[in-house]
Amino acid sequence: MIQELYQDPRRVRHLLSGPLGTHIDAFIAIERDEGFARLSIRDHLRALGKLNRWFERRRLSAYALTADLINAFIRERRRRERPLRDGRDVLRRFLQHLQTSGVTPPARQKRRLSELERLIEDYGEYLTRQRGLSHWTVTRYTYLVRPLLKKRFGSGKIRLGQLRPADVHAWIVDTAQTHGRGRARALVPALRTFLRWLRARGDVRGDLASAVPSVAAWRLRGVPPILNPSDVERVLRTCDRQTDMGRRDYAILLLLARLGLRAAEVVSLGLSDLDWREGVLRVRRKGGVIDQLPIPPEVGNALAAYIKRGRPTCGVRRVFLCTVAPHRGLGHSNVVSSIVAAALKRAGLAPAMRGAHLLRHTLASSLLRRGATMSDIGQLLGHRSPESTEVYAKVDINGLRTVAHPWPGGRR
Repeated sequence: MIQELYQDPRRVRHLLSGPLGTHIDAFIAIERDEGFARLSIRDHLRALGKLNRWFERRRLSAYALTADLINAFIRERRRRERPLRDGRDVLRRFLQHLQTSGVTPPARQKRRLSELERLIEDYGEYLTRQRGLSHWTVTRYTYLVRPLLKKRFGSGKIRLGQLRPADVHAWIVDTAQTHGRGRARALVPALRTFLRWLRARGDVRGDLASAVPSVAAWRLRGVPPILNPSDVERVLRTCDRQTDMGRRDYAILLLLARLGLRAAEVVSLGLSDLDWREGVLRVRRKGGVIDQLPIPPEVGNALAAYIKRGRPTCGVRRVFLCTVAPHRGLGHSNVVSSIVAAALKRAGLAPAMRGAHLLRHTLASSLLRRGATMSDIGQLLGHRSPESTEVYAKVDINGLRTVAHPWPGGRR
């Protein structure tokens, strides 16, 4: 890789020699795949080359590289010479590369995990390995359970055998009063799973999971917020399609507005999911289900424009990437919701809901008004139960008028 950056063979030999030389070449190849610019890579090589010579003078091997040695090197550079541009960041990532490759020992844990942290870590591992839950679900479940244990046991020893049904009931009630019914509803499955796991491990006696109360949830109690069709087009027009970020955001917004994808489905979209020959898109739904949706010409043109002229060139197979190197897939569905929120702000709109689901609700309501059946809408949105689609019937005011009974005694 280094040979492609420098024509002078002496410069190449200088960088490849020394205790870190071969590892530097492999690291730079990874940076190129992650989308770093050529000039940035040259800056990184200067920092790595200085560290290589520093190691050589002290007769140190690559195995000896640690965060403390990097700090010592940077302090010495500051005393004697001009600080290296982006030096600390690139050297830190180089150390992580050596640790991942097994060249240097893994970083020592700076502090011992507390009893609570070990318990939460074990619970997360159980959810991942044995239950097969997604990363996002594991993160949410462990996040919800942690404060309950901390409140019950504080900083003292965690005596799980002392848990009683009254504790479990109090947790749910307190969460509903403090954080609202939505948070309490999300806590119920996490807490039940956690208590069943504790019982299987022998940490608690009795079926505490059955003591977790259900939180009242009235079906179809609310009307999903929607935008007017003209407002949707207004939001789409806010994207500057002359820029890489604008092309990316426009393609994302179209997937939400025309196909009703969930934010997580957009994030997980891979290049292999785009079948251009057949004109279909493979979508990873909840529960691991994979659906195929036709790609409308408008959406296909936006995706092609982004991939050809806006998507960074790198080895990552996700469709949508961060615009700044290192290029990687969007980290969370919240990123997609933030793209929607930013577009709404640019359009001067302030609806009650400002996330990705707003466009999904709007699409479903628009299809219903145009005569689509509930079954068709549910199939497009990937609903596994017809009940999930029924809420959209509430926004079809004209359709409701046709089935409404006249008010006794005439119009008032």
